[in-house]
Amino acid sequence: MYYCSRSKDIEYSLEKIHIRMAELREIVPETAKLPPTGNEDIINGLNLDHPVTEFIIEYSVLMFWANNPPDPRGEKMCSRLPPYFIHVSTKELALALGYHYKTVERAKKLVHDTLQLKERADITVDEFCKIFNYKQEDIDKVHQNLEYIRLGKWNKIKEIHAKQGLTSKDKKTNKSD
Repeated sequence: MYYCSRSKDIEYSLEKIHIRMAELREIVPETAKLPPTGNEDIINGLNLDHPVTEFIIEYSVLMFWANNPPDPRGEKMCSRLPPYFIHVSTKELALALGYHYKTVERAKKLVHDTLQLKERADITVDEFCKIFNYKQEDIDKVHQNLEYIRLGKWNKIKEIHAKQGLTSKDKKTNKSD
């Protein structure tokens, strides 16, 4: 049984997951003491330029796999209500989250490598948000923003940001506080 149909041919093993999680619990505190390597690219409080981020994301992925083992019958298939997107482009996701395109691209690459997906496999919006520890209401807001983008309601998103008085730069600094 593999992690999912999009993953590389690696067998699912709960024991190996728990062993790696124990290793990461020892590595993370030591690595957290190191300084960041460059400019700050922050997504939901995680600085992508800090060496500890890769270990934190790997730990989040392992927790996700431990809590959601693969179903031997295959992946779930269901119909969702209309304003719901599974796969989106990096540009659309960056607009929905309010971050720069390159920041989201780096984060997606990091998540893709950590999930050990096949070369051209997509990352779902929910996987991305859950690995970066977004709350369910925030995930719903991301899906709603994607709906606005898909319908061409760019002005609606600008009005929401104007009402909040936040720009994407302000969001980055508020997330780290």
